Amino acid sequence: SGTRFEGITGLSALRTGDEVELDARLQSTGRFLALEVERENDTGLDQIRGLVLSRTPATGLATSLSLLLLEENPAQTGVDAGDIFTVNLDSTTTFRINQEEFDFANDSRLANFTFDRGSLARGQVVAIELESGQPAGTLLADRVALKETTIAGTVTSVGTVSFDLDARSAFYVPIGLDPITVQLTSNITEFEDLPQGLASMQVNQIVAARGLVFASPATQVTKRVRLLAP
Repeated sequence: SGTRFEGITGLSALRTGDEVELDARLQSTGRFLALEVERENDTGLDQIRGLVLSRTPATGLATSLSLLLLEENPAQTGVDAGDIFTVNLDSTTTFRINQEEFDFANDSRLANFTFDRGSLARGQVVAIELESGQPAGTLLADRVALKETTIAGTVTSVGTVSFDLDARSAFYVPIGLDPITVQLTSNITEFEDLPQGLASMQVNQIVAARGLVFASPATQVTKRVRLLAP
């Protein structure tokens, strides 16, 4: 009953052949419990997901972005993970946050976070929907969704509702992502191998934080923090 659906009204709306993204937990029975189910394929649209390497211009309303491709849906001939694409943006491009269980409407800690052409930033993972059949090099985004990403790194400071992380993930080191503040939510953030949550954290620990990345200043609203090395 707690499973959330995005892009569809519920289980009955799923069709054979649909491509979905699951946020799920492995249970002791060996089965996965779906926390969220998102249908990713829309008729007439191709979707690519990747890491924003840069944006043009650097400030103001972005007119394009450079994307490191992580996956594509559906698969396309001659397009592979690791390819870099320029994707154009204009006034017709729509933006949304893939909120999952984050309560942006009622959690005061999330009130100032936005995602649009002005706040698009390198280091974000986005899913971009394109009109089918666009030639490479001239891609125009129809929709852009901010997606969760996992950032591993070294804890540099610990506060009362957040901690600072020096990113060491393989994707983030090459683009020189600035140290990022990991912001806890009021009732969503989970901790793994940190029994007292934030109180168990120490400087120089290596952790992996999963959540949504926002700009100005660089902040990840985190859903899950896992200790990798004490």
